[in-house]
Amino acid sequence: MRRAHAPSTFEQGTDPCLNKGTDPSGKGPVPAFNKRGKTVRLALCAVAAALWTAFIFSNSLKPAYASSKDSQWLLRLARNVLPHLSEHSLRKAAHFGEFAVLGVIGVLTPAWRY
Repeated sequence: MRRAHAPSTFEQGTDPCLNKGTDPSGKGPVPAFNKRGKTVRLALCAVAAALWTAFIFSNSLKPAYASSKDSQWLLRLARNVLPHLSEHSLRKAAHFGEFAVLGVIGVLTPAWRY
C-alpha cells in the first residue's frame, strides 16, 4: 500500500491569509508566487512594447525631408540650452532614446518562468 505524500510546511504555507510559506533554508517567510499580478504585468509590458515598437517603426517609415522637418522644432528648442547642437547629433540622441525606452520596457517585463 502506498503512503500519501504529506506536504511540508514550505509547500503548505503557514499563514493562508498572507499566502506565505517558510523557507526550508531557515531564513524566514518568503512570499508565495503571485500569478495574477505577474500575468497583468506581463500583459501591460507586452502592450507597451508593441505600441512603442509601432512608434519606432512609424518614425522609420518617414522620408528624410519629413523626419528633418519634425526634428527642426525640437532642434530650435534644444539650441536654447545647447547652442552648438547639430541636427545630426539630435537625431542620433533621439534614436538612442527610442531604443533605450524599448530596452527599459524589456527589462521591466517579467520572465515567463518561475
